[in-house]
Amino acid sequence: MGSFSCNLFFISSPTLAVAVAVKAAMLFFEYTGIQGGAHIHIKKTVPIKAGMAGGSADAAGVIVGLDKLYDTNLTKEQARGVLQIPENQKVLLFFGFVRPYKGLKYLIEALPQVVKALPDIRLMIVGEFAGEDEKNQYLQQIQEAGMTDYVMIEDGYIPDQEVEKYFAACDMVVLPYESATQSGIVQIAY
Repeated sequence: MGSFSCNLFFISSPTLAVAVAVKAAMLFFEYTGIQGGAHIHIKKTVPIKAGMAGGSADAAGVIVGLDKLYDTNLTKEQARGVLQIPENQKVLLFFGFVRPYKGLKYLIEALPQVVKALPDIRLMIVGEFAGEDEKNQYLQQIQEAGMTDYVMIEDGYIPDQEVEKYFAACDMVVLPYESATQSGIVQIAY
């Protein structure tokens, strides 16, 4: 049995931390088919009431730690095959719950300039929108910018066992946040 230690940042309660960490570990072993286990130590450095990065940071840290411990990296080629993305295409990833403070509107606004410089680029927006009205605003912005052919949207909650393929397939994770103190996405991307 292996072990690793990860320094994570915030949880809403110790009970939630244990539940999320254990669930992430179980899903990792189920997804990879690895028979084994791990001793997981989570050290928090942000006060419980800080208000950001809850259980997603715990799950991200556990998955990243187990991935490194068991050396199960999904290759870019494998991930792109699963997602049906050409190998020569450059891919930007915006991942996680889509909320206004995460700055997706700025990324969409800048995308025509990026496409002008890199015509073979694609933006993957992967995560759950706050609601249909918000999603429709982003879809309208994408259409008005003429970027429909350059954007792929995977709307909905992404289970832990499905996360790796999106990060493995991308060339760059983009986090145009207006404000945030912590992000589980940063840990996954690393």
